[in-house]
Amino acid sequence: MRFHGSAVVGLALVLSAAACGSRDRTEGAGAVQDTIPAYNPDTLAWVKQSRPVVFDDRGWLRTDETVSDPSVTRVGQFEGMVLYAPANESPPYQHLLFPVGDGRWQMLEPISRLPEPGVDTAAAGNRRIPGGGAPHSRHIRH
Repeated sequence: MRFHGSAVVGLALVLSAAACGSRDRTEGAGAVQDTIPAYNPDTLAWVKQSRPVVFDDRGWLRTDETVSDPSVTRVGQFEGMVLYAPANESPPYQHLLFPVGDGRWQMLEPISRLPEPGVDTAAAGNRRIPGGGAPHSRHIRH
């Protein structure tokens, strides 16, 4: 069977798309602002209720850090919010991100374990210390 030039190119594109799977990789703000909606953290139920994001059987908390225009890969969602990981990371991820607008992305870091219901997840003791510090397991009950 002989293929003409355009058929070979079309077949290559189809095979390439199939090989990529369902993970989307996005680089830079131009593509991000056109295709990815931003989330206002103050309007998200999990933020208002001081709950962690639950993804990949781990809890994730917001850090004080935001980053500009990262290269990201779509990895899942939580309560309707799409989650991304840095494009250079593979599972198990060390960071997650979600877009907050103007090319800025909110960083999420894993906590050591999922908190029990009624535990204050906003307590600073649950966060990992940037720069490689060990996570703390101190919990505050209401």
